[in-house]
Amino acid sequence: MSTVIADDVTAFHQVFYATMVMAGHESLKAALAQQRIPARLRAGIDNYVAALAEIERDDPDKDAGAYDDMHVALEEVLADGSGMAKRIRLPLTIAGAAVRTAGSGSRPTNESPASHREPSPTTC
Repeated sequence: MSTVIADDVTAFHQVFYATMVMAGHESLKAALAQQRIPARLRAGIDNYVAALAEIERDDPDKDAGAYDDMHVALEEVLADGSGMAKRIRLPLTIAGAAVRTAGSGSRPTNESPASHREPSPTTC
């Protein structure tokens, strides 16, 4: 399945983004703690985590930039090149772990998920 996703990551990008917004920053951090993150992906993942934490602060004046930062950071992780199928597996595994953490009651879930914002034309 990951080889089909690797042919066009656009849909996966949107699914991962929406899943993380709903699961939340703490669930993402818990999921990442369970993974060995390759060094070449670490900066993009760290940027994504920071941006997700920013949107959870409920400051509408800062949220717009943070949403775009999340898209840019995910693009860093899913950049074109060899090994895409392998690079897709990490975010896929992280998404699954974050959803399990969010659904386990180990962290409070948001009353309402953060609103979804499409990426700016320059980020996708």
